[in-house]
Amino acid sequence: MKGLLLLVFALLMGIESNAEEQFSVRRVYGFPAGERGIEQGVSACFAGAIGHRLLMAGGCNFPEVPAADGGKKRFYRGIYAARLIKDDSLNWKKVGELPTETAYGVSVTLENGVVCIGGCNASGALRTVVHIRMENEKAVIDAWPELPCTMDNMTGCRVGRYIYVGGGNCDGIPGSRVLRLDLQNVKHGWFIARHFRAIRGYNPCRAP
Repeated sequence: MKGLLLLVFALLMGIESNAEEQFSVRRVYGFPAGERGIEQGVSACFAGAIGHRLLMAGGCNFPEVPAADGGKKRFYRGIYAARLIKDDSLNWKKVGELPTETAYGVSVTLENGVVCIGGCNASGALRTVVHIRMENEKAVIDAWPELPCTMDNMTGCRVGRYIYVGGGNCDGIPGSRVLRLDLQNVKHGWFIARHFRAIRGYNPCRAP
């Protein structure tokens, strides 16, 4: 995939908006190429914004044989950043790596970085939570408290001082909990905010 319509990034950047604000969408080109196969495009990556940079990390694809033909899925761990400029192209640079190959997690943009939560890879689902920030053009990864269960294919968002995640799979079965992390007390870890009835066979969705 040589070009990329960055509408998805615009929705993931975590910029607060209201009905009176205006926005526009334009097509820009460029995609990371720092790992073999990733240049074909990925799904289920982490994404967000740090200052005037777009950030993406991880993801997966079928670079050799399509899924419909029995291809093997490949997971990635690279962290890439591209400065937002007025040009119609993005110059992606590999600025670091996730602790392990990861896709199907949740990313939440904060004022000083992007939080990457859970996900899975070829070895299974993950509890991992990391905070990515930029220093001297390189990604700095801080380990945050792990989830109380493995989680993948869930949804998540920030509301005020809290990050919420819920739905998806929890320890391999449809999740029925919403977890909460207090950004003013990160070291205290994740707590159960509420339970809900799990619905098998449905992907999570969210509305602002």
